Amino acid sequence: MSAKEQAQNDFYVDKKIACTDCVHFNVGKIIPSCNAFLVKIPDIIWKNGDPHIKSIEGDNGITYQKIT
Repeated sequence: MSAKEQAQNDFYVDKKIACTDCVHFNVGKIIPSCNAFLVKIPDIIWKNGDPHIKSIEGDNGITYQKIT
């Protein structure tokens, strides 16, 4: 795997993670979690970089709400 491919797969590279701007995000946890996903934010949300604005299975109806 090239360095570029590795960087694209890396957890925190260049892509802004919308979760960190959400009122439901649990700050200071080693494993990213929030009020919707108490154990771990699913990779499909965490790595995607887009806000979780549509409810998905397991989120208890809690979705992205930007910190104002």
